Amino acid sequence: MRRRACEAAKTLTVKVSSPAVQRLLELTGTVDELTATATGGDRGPSGPQPDADPANDGIRAEIEQLRRAMQTRPAIDIARGILMAAYTISAEQAWQVLVTTSQTSNTKLRLLAETLMNTVHGDHLPEPLASHLAKAVQEHGGRPL
Repeated sequence: MRRRACEAAKTLTVKVSSPAVQRLLELTGTVDELTATATGGDRGPSGPQPDADPANDGIRAEIEQLRRAMQTRPAIDIARGILMAAYTISAEQAWQVLVTTSQTSNTKLRLLAETLMNTVHGDHLPEPLASHLAKAVQEHGGRPL
């Protein structure tokens, strides 16, 4: 659900959870992947926040962007490593390949990174994306092993 929410640029929020559910989320490491507004079985969703001022909307949007960036950073770093190993390029070149491919294929960077990560498990890149990636690798000086 979280992956689908991220793909749709949405945030998955846990509004209420029992102690057992909270413990399960902690044990599986998913508690950090979700936005919790309230926990505990007998507490309802949190009420209006004291800082519910329209002037803070920009700050909230920036915080949400930073939160989303922190959630997608590991996948992007792994994708850079895959490109570095596959094409003997530097970390900076791998970053440029990802950015160029993302821009030319009109694919969000995080989705491109997740797709590249899936290739490790035997999935193939969709043809248009593979073509854009090959051009970006060539443009940024990579060579296959």
